[in-house]
Amino acid sequence: TAATTPSASPSKSAEDSRFPEKVVYAGRTDDGSAAIAVAVLGDQAAAYFCDGRNVEAWFRGTVDGGDISLKGRGGATLQAELDDDHIKGTVKIKNDTLRFEINEAKKPAGVYRARGSQTTIGWIVLEDGSQLGVQTSGGDSSAAPQLDPENPQVTAGGESLDAAPVNGDEEL
Repeated sequence: TAATTPSASPSKSAEDSRFPEKVVYAGRTDDGSAAIAVAVLGDQAAAYFCDGRNVEAWFRGTVDGGDISLKGRGGATLQAELDDDHIKGTVKIKNDTLRFEINEAKKPAGVYRARGSQTTIGWIVLEDGSQLGVQTSGGDSSAAPQLDPENPQVTAGGESLDAAPVNGDEEL
């Protein structure tokens, strides 16, 4: 007789707990202090966290079934799991751990990034049209300029930058 493993749950099929091939989730942290967006493409994922003022982190990693495990600079981590049509998890940055539960982001909602010679800008556009972003030039970070997802060009540090949606497989 074959032994049954406790990890096999009859109530959920493997198909139910897998991410779509290409999907983006976006929303606010549970405490409302920041926003987070997670982009999945196949078995790769990228995420962006920011408070809209001066704290941000980019994450990269892999998708395993319904679980996402991502790493950022300075030991920052993001762990999330698929829960029906949304994801929930935690993001750890420096000494803070923030919980989130975010839904799928329908365009133009999502995560965007622009990169120039001196400046990198990240934005999270939420379902209600509001957005949070951080612009970093050298060692200085500040609130990002407003992004128009329909015409995603911004000027930063005298450069015209094109913002593009983040899909999940980018090198960040």
